[in-house]
Amino acid sequence: MCYLESKKELVKIVKKLGKNKLLPGTSGNVSIRYNDNKILLTSSGSSSAFITYDDIVLTDIEGNIIEKTQKKPTSEIGIHTLIYKKRPDINAIIHSHSSALSAFAVAHKHLSCILAENIYYFKNVPFVPYFKPGSYELAMNTAACFENKDVNACFLLNHGFVLGAKNIKDAYNMTIMAENIAQIEINAYILGKFETLVCVNGNNDAI
Repeated sequence: MCYLESKKELVKIVKKLGKNKLLPGTSGNVSIRYNDNKILLTSSGSSSAFITYDDIVLTDIEGNIIEKTQKKPTSEIGIHTLIYKKRPDINAIIHSHSSALSAFAVAHKHLSCILAENIYYFKNVPFVPYFKPGSYELAMNTAACFENKDVNACFLLNHGFVLGAKNIKDAYNMTIMAENIAQIEINAYILGKFETLVCVNGNNDAI
């Protein structure tokens, strides 16, 4: 995919994330790996509702700006660069601040295995301790979770949710799915009861 098409796709996905309330206001950040050693990512303070091509910044894998721009990359660029370095299979990252997933991050609570999607996609979602947003400590500890190839997402305690996937469409769909699962669990808890699924014989068959 060419440079302009990649920018166009990223802007399109960020707007969709905004419409689904996964990036409220100017919160969260999104990136894609471009041509192996480059990254296209949202700029600092950009709004999902009003994002334009000018709000997308091109950097190298170290976070250095390549294309001349008045914009600065998101302050949490370290999360993106370090994960890409550790996981060549990940080509898109979404750091969301959605209501339900953020509630789990604030409550320090794991998603329960209530749906098959939990087992297939979110069986192992570790917690990252709270560190100041944009700090190296936050980036380093978040990326460390992804050293485990079975991990594709993590909770940033009292902060939000980070998910990586092979492409931006998969990252979008999985983030939507995770938010839906979290909301279903909250709704079931309000109703007073929910049943969990279990894995049997170490595989993904659930009963």
